[in-house]
Amino acid sequence: MTDLKEDTVTAKHSSPASIPPRRRDIQGLRAIAVVAVVAFHANLPFPGGYVGVDVFFVISGFVITAMLLRERQTTGTIRLTTFYVRRFRRLTPALALMVSSTVVVSAFLMSPLWSQQLVTSTAVGAMLLFANFAIAQFSGGYFGIVAETNPLLHTWSLSVEEQFYLAFPILLLLGWRVARRIGRPSVVIAVLVAALGAVSFAISIGVALGVSFPYVPSALLGFYSPVGRVWEFAAGALLAAIATRIWLPTKTVGTVTGITGIALIAVSVLAFTDSTVFPGPATVVPVLGTVLVLYAGLGSVNPISRLLGARPLVAIGNISYSWYLWHWPMIVFAELIWPGELWGPILAATVSLGPAVASYHFVERPLRKPVRSSKRRLTALVAVTLIVPLTLAATLDLAVKSNYWSARMALMQETQAFHPGLASGCITPVPITVATQANCEWNASASGEPIYLIGDSVVEQYGEALIGASLELNRPLFMTTAPGCPPYRITLRVPGEPKPMDATEKAGCAPYIDGTLSWLEARTPGLVIMGANDVSWWSPSDLVDSIAMTGDLGDADALAKVSAAPNAEKKRALVSGMESTAERLSAAGHEVVIAKAPPSYRFPTPSWKPGNCAVAVIMADLCNTSATVDEMDLVQGATREAVDEAARRTGSAILDLRDYFCPGSICTTRHGDLGLYRDDIHISVPASKDLIPRFTQFLTDLG
Repeated sequence: MTDLKEDTVTAKHSSPASIPPRRRDIQGLRAIAVVAVVAFHANLPFPGGYVGVDVFFVISGFVITAMLLRERQTTGTIRLTTFYVRRFRRLTPALALMVSSTVVVSAFLMSPLWSQQLVTSTAVGAMLLFANFAIAQFSGGYFGIVAETNPLLHTWSLSVEEQFYLAFPILLLLGWRVARRIGRPSVVIAVLVAALGAVSFAISIGVALGVSFPYVPSALLGFYSPVGRVWEFAAGALLAAIATRIWLPTKTVGTVTGITGIALIAVSVLAFTDSTVFPGPATVVPVLGTVLVLYAGLGSVNPISRLLGARPLVAIGNISYSWYLWHWPMIVFAELIWPGELWGPILAATVSLGPAVASYHFVERPLRKPVRSSKRRLTALVAVTLIVPLTLAATLDLAVKSNYWSARMALMQETQAFHPGLASGCITPVPITVATQANCEWNASASGEPIYLIGDSVVEQYGEALIGASLELNRPLFMTTAPGCPPYRITLRVPGEPKPMDATEKAGCAPYIDGTLSWLEARTPGLVIMGANDVSWWSPSDLVDSIAMTGDLGDADALAKVSAAPNAEKKRALVSGMESTAERLSAAGHEVVIAKAPPSYRFPTPSWKPGNCAVAVIMADLCNTSATVDEMDLVQGATREAVDEAARRTGSAILDLRDYFCPGSICTTRHGDLGLYRDDIHISVPASKDLIPRFTQFLTDLG
C-alpha cells in the first residue's frame, strides 16, 4: 500500500470539502452523454453523438480528482491499493460479464473469416486495459467499416479511462511529495494538472494538424491514443483541484454558465459529423461545455442543476456505465441479423436497456458497496473476473486458428489471403518511383517486354494471375495500385457547381495518377493493364463511402456532390478519363489494355460478403450467392459500355473475365470448392491463381 501523509494545516488549505461526494446533476450529465453515444450508434440524427465519450472523460477527471482530494483531506493519506481495488470492483466485473457474453454470441453470429479475430483480440485488450491499442492495430479508424463491425469497439474508451485511473493518482502523489518541500500543495497540484493537460492538448492539436512527432510510437497518437485524451481528463481534474480556490457561481451565474455548457454540448452532438477532425480543435467545444456544467453545479442550486438532477435523468445516469457496455454489441449483432434495416440498431439500442439494468442491479451495485473482504475473497473475485472472459476469448481464438477443425472452413479461410500487391506494400496512394519500383517488380531478370498493372484494388487482385503469366512468358511485371483510385482523372459537371469538378482530385487520388503516368512515360515501353472498381459511379452512397475509405485524403462533401451528377454525365466523364490516360500511355510507346471489373455483389444492398458468413452457414456450405448477368448489368452495364467506348476510341484492348465468373449467364461466387471472392467486389487469391492459364493465353494472343 502506498500513501502520503500531510500535516493538518497543509491539508486544510487544500480542502475540497465543498464538493459533495455525490452530485445528482452529474448523474444527469452522464445521462446526456450516454444518450448521445447510444443515439449516434443507433444511426439516429445525432451525427456528433460520439462526443458523449469526451463528456464522460471530463466527468471522470473531475469526480476522481475530487474523490482523491476528499480522501486526503479527511484521512491525511491516499491509499493507492484501496483506490485500485475500488476501481476494479466498480468497473471490471460488469465489463467481464459483457465481454464474456459478447464472445459467446460472436462464436455463433459472427464470421470466423475475420470478424471473430477482431472480437478475440479486443476482448483480451479490454480485460487487460489495452483495448484502445488493440483496436487501433486491428480495426482501423473509429468511423471505418471494419471498426463498425467490432462488437467490442466501444471498449477503447474504457481502456483509456482505466489507463488514466492507473497513472493519475500516482502523479498526484508525486505532486504532493514536491509540495511538502515547497509548500502550497493546492497550487502545486493545480500547476501539475494544468501542465499535463497543456502538453496533451498540444499533442492532440498537432496530430490533428498533421504535425509529425519523431520518436513517438504511432500507437500513442491518433483517435484511440490516451496521450491525446489526457487533457480532457485534466480539464475536469483541474476544476476539482481549484474548486475551493475560485469564486463559486451564484444562482444566476450558475444558470447562465449551465445553459452555455449544455448549448456547447448540444452543438457538438448536432453539428459535428464523422468528417470532423477528432480529436482536435473541435474537441474543445464539448470539453468546455462539460466543464461549464460541472462548474455551474458547484454553487447555489440553479434551474440547470435542478433539471439535470431530475429523477428520470438521474435514473439513466445511474445505469449509464452498464448501458454503454451493452448497447454497442447488441447493435452490431442486430446489424448481422437484420442487415440494412434502419430499425434494427434502434431496436437493439432500446432492448440493451434490459441487460444494462440487470447488470447495474445485480453486478454493479452489490460490488460497489464498501465491504471489508478478505484477501482470499478479493483474489477469487479478481481471478473469476479475468479468467472467464480471457479463457472464452482464447478458446474462440484457438477455434478460429484451427479452422474449427473443418476442411470446409479451411477452404473458406483461403479466400481471405492477401494478394501480393497488398502484401508487398504496392497498393498505396503514394506513386511508384525509381527508388521504390524494385519492391513492386516480379520476375525482374526476364528479358521479354514488361507488363505494368495500374489502378485500384480491383485490378490489384489479378496479381497472382499476372505473376504466373509473366513467369510463363518470361516477361517482367510491375504492379502499382492505390486503394479507391482509378488510373485516370475523372472530371465532370456537377449540378450547382460553376465549373467542372475533378472527382479523383477530391478523393486524394491526383498524386497517384499523375505520378504513376509520369513514371510510366519514363519506363521501357510495354503492356499496361489498367482498371478500377465500377460500382461506385452508379451508387451515390458507395461513391462517397468507398473513396473516403482510402483515409483522410478524401473530401466527402465534394464527393457527395459528385455522386448527384446525372448518370449520363458520369459515363461521359469515365470515357473521357480512360481515353486521356490511354492516349498518354500510347504516346509513350505502351500498348494499353482496359480491364472490366469482375461481377460485383455489393449491390443491391445488403451486399454479400463471405466475411459475414457465420460458422453454421459455412459448415452448411451455404456461404455463396449468385445473380444473373442481367442483374449485374443493372449496376455495371453503363461502366462496361464506357470501357467499350474508350477502347474503341483509343484502339486499346479489353480484358473481360465475365465468362469465367458467369458461366451460362449465371454469375456465381464459387466454382465447386473454389471460393472466387474475398469480399463483395474483390476476387480471392485461389481464384486469381486459377486464372493464370487464362491470363497467359490472353497475353500471348496480344503478341
